Amino acid sequence: NTAHIEALVEAIEGLDANTVPFFCLRLPDARRGNPSMAQTLETLLRDEDGNRVIDTLIDVHGMSMTAGVPANADAYPKLGVSVLHALTSYAPLAAWKAQGMGAMDVATQAAQPEFDGALITKFLATR
Repeated sequence: NTAHIEALVEAIEGLDANTVPFFCLRLPDARRGNPSMAQTLETLLRDEDGNRVIDTLIDVHGMSMTAGVPANADAYPKLGVSVLHALTSYAPLAAWKAQGMGAMDVATQAAQPEFDGALITKFLATR
């Protein structure tokens, strides 16, 4: 389900800002031809002269994108922009409203992205 990502892109573009929405995997998979996250950031978010084409990165992945992946360790600092983590919840909206962040949400949506140096923001969506 990408409706929440589409809504985020539309809201940002509604403020006359440009977006570069993309999906990447944390780990490379040579069998499928998938580059690592670090390779994807360098390819999509830099121009032909190596200059970055973004001012801020909003990450909606759960989990850390860099922990345990040496190839990705410097990916965010090397990009040189603020990284914001938009949280999503594994719980349905009613459950999230009743209890707030559950243990799984805290671990994957707040604690792990902090290992990447991401700034934790607000909830973007629930299941």
